[in-house]
Amino acid sequence: MSILYSLFIENWVFFSILLIVFILYFKIRIGFNKYSEHREFSKTESPIEEFLFQELRKRTNHRNLPYEVYTQVPCGSYRIDLALYTKRGKIAIECDGKDFHSSFTQVKHDEKKDEYLKQKGWYVFRFSGSEIYRTRKGCADEVEQFIYSKGIFKKKTAHMR
Repeated sequence: MSILYSLFIENWVFFSILLIVFILYFKIRIGFNKYSEHREFSKTESPIEEFLFQELRKRTNHRNLPYEVYTQVPCGSYRIDLALYTKRGKIAIECDGKDFHSSFTQVKHDEKKDEYLKQKGWYVFRFSGSEIYRTRKGCADEVEQFIYSKGIFKKKTAHMR
């Protein structure tokens, strides 16, 4: 009887570990955790991210625009600074501070990240810290114009309001 019990425990432990490995593998393989798609992950990591986040969030609240803005969204082994979700597409916005994105190595890393995100169906925007400090409204306008131009959502006309 004790032999059967020990075999049961060994098999149970083995298959439990196997199940955990299997789940983790597919979470990484998919590249984005669908469970966490509709929640805010964490706050912004820098002032420039916060400035642009607040500008985009303000537009969704005051203009009733059909997109949601999230911060620090995981995608594979990367994290997206700001992510916009619409019914027809998703947009990644990267806020590049001079200290972290001016070296050759970091530029190559950013290019690799952009390519990965595009393969996963994201539209990617990159704004420098100085662009965001100077004209965060202009950065938000650029994203919004892109959304309209791609038909991700249509601009409301007077008769639609």
